[in-house]
Amino acid sequence: MHNEFARVSRPGSILAKILLFLIFFAISNVFASELQVDENKWFFIPVNLPEGKKGGGDFYSFKASFDTKDVKHRSKNSGIEIKFSITGTHKITIDIYHITKSSCAGASAKKIESINYTVNIKDKENK
Repeated sequence: MHNEFARVSRPGSILAKILLFLIFFAISNVFASELQVDENKWFFIPVNLPEGKKGGGDFYSFKASFDTKDVKHRSKNSGIEIKFSITGTHKITIDIYHITKSSCAGASAKKIESINYTVNIKDKENK
């Protein structure tokens, strides 16, 4: 029994990674996210995705949604860079997906988390 517990609690174990993933998202939603950013300035939001299972066919991805079309965004290592071209208060939703692929070329995606951000874009000339 003691050996089984030690195996589960090792930092490299899948269970430990899932637990850390769940703790991160619980904390990120509690302390959420109201950001203050200058107009036309890139800012970064980290997105921590768990590792898929070894051997492939199991991985994680994210999708960002915005309440305006006056925004540019690009995926970067472990997150997303965003730039709003208009001032005001805007909403960002980042959805985390668990994607599995069978050996028969089928794929399935399940949303496992949504993180909401409120971003206040200030006119950088009138701070």
